[in-house]
Amino acid sequence: MAMGITVSQFLSDTATCLSLRSVAGERGLEKRLSLATPVRPALALEGVEDSRCAGAVLVLGPTEIAFLNELAPATRMERLSHMMNADCPCILIAQPPPFPEELLSAAEGGGLALLWTEMNVISLLAEVTRYVQSIHPEVQILQSALLDIGGLGTLLLGEPGVGKSEAALELIARGHRLVADDVVEIRKTGQNQVVGSSPRLIEHHMEVRGLGIIDIRRLFGARSIRLRASVELVIQLIPWRALKALDRSGIEEEEYEILGVLVPSRRIPVAPGRNLAVVIEVACMNERLKKMGIYAARELDDRIRAAMAQDGVPSLGES
Repeated sequence: MAMGITVSQFLSDTATCLSLRSVAGERGLEKRLSLATPVRPALALEGVEDSRCAGAVLVLGPTEIAFLNELAPATRMERLSHMMNADCPCILIAQPPPFPEELLSAAEGGGLALLWTEMNVISLLAEVTRYVQSIHPEVQILQSALLDIGGLGTLLLGEPGVGKSEAALELIARGHRLVADDVVEIRKTGQNQVVGSSPRLIEHHMEVRGLGIIDIRRLFGARSIRLRASVELVIQLIPWRALKALDRSGIEEEEYEILGVLVPSRRIPVAPGRNLAVVIEVACMNERLKKMGIYAARELDDRIRAAMAQDGVPSLGES
């Protein structure tokens, strides 16, 4: 499905956040964008048919450019021409020039806009998906992490640097599964259900401070990932100093709204030395018990109230 905007309009709308510059194929600026998730065309560059490229914005990073530079000029031109015939609206390059001469020639010959930015691939993807969200409101993009923790789709929210990725990494090491890190695309699939997934461009990858980008599937195996999951619990990670009030009993039920759907939510304080992964894991186990009608906090509260009534002690709030 085509958007109602051209590549030229996209270039204008994202001038501040993306700083894209046109380097070739200006005849293609009037092509219309697609709602398809941007694609890194690794298979297409290897000469393999890749249906994902049809109608999608193609993104080339340092890995793709290095691969192209290793090809013989004739092979390079053949692969690029084949890739550009997939009806993609434009190509974004997340690397400064110089670029292979055949890339510029193929873009000019095919009338395909070639745009570049000094941003890295992950940051470029995040900004493009946010832009897609602004013109496609049925999708909500959250800067968060989504995991399958014991069968419960759990969304980790928190300000940058609070420890979302580190907690997610430890949970994966404990046997749970990654759905998406840093950028989560959420869609409403039912009246009371929202499902999250990763943009295809960064599927299975995480950014961990001190390590950089890592591939979870290759490190931990295929069982460590899921393509999508229903969002059934929201964990909000909040620095301890910023948390003014906290329900220590767990009786109060909090909710977080996503696309009009209210999802159970818990706020977890973050402090040095605290094992976030274990606390998050227990929060998920407790949420599964609640789904079965078992509320530990309420049961203890009822037991205490019954004991107080038996001893003739007035309950809180009674005069």
